[in-house]
Amino acid sequence: MSKLLTLANVLRLLVTLPLSLSLVTPAIGSPQDANQSITIDADRAQLDRDASSSIYSGNVRMVQGNLKLEGDQITILHDARGQPLSATIIGSPARYEQQVTADEPPVRGQALRMEYSANSDMLTLSGDARIERGSDIVTGETVTYDRGRNKILASGAQKNRVHITFTPNQPATSTDAPATSAKPPGEQPK
Repeated sequence: MSKLLTLANVLRLLVTLPLSLSLVTPAIGSPQDANQSITIDADRAQLDRDASSSIYSGNVRMVQGNLKLEGDQITILHDARGQPLSATIIGSPARYEQQVTADEPPVRGQALRMEYSANSDMLTLSGDARIERGSDIVTGETVTYDRGRNKILASGAQKNRVHITFTPNQPATSTDAPATSAKPPGEQPK
């Protein structure tokens, strides 16, 4: 039988909660973020030790360093040792943002649902999914980001096909590359 926490249990969890939460976000975040403190703002929090879960609901915002998660609900599941197994963010939309390096635009994602698996190091966005960095954008019904292999898999639905926009790197100055006139394939010079 799962029991909601009493005040004494909440106070005990407040001592151990920062440690357990710090185990969740480094997998999602960058190594620099792993050492930052975690702030969670929500309308409600349900911490259930028996179920090894914590559920934050109502306009949830979680921040650790450059990592920001926002949604209507964030659920974190842990194993028996308190190690994170997964995190689920639900929203309309749920949002993810992280400044990975100072010299690149932040990575932003949004979807109706996001699921992160610590075992596979994969973030799956589903329901009007979108990941972007600067002007590079991938959208679809589902977008899965395999962080370990640095791969993205996008799939569409009948009314929400995959759409990808990549912007080529621009040369530093216009004199770096000679100007050329590109002809469509098969067109003969005049």
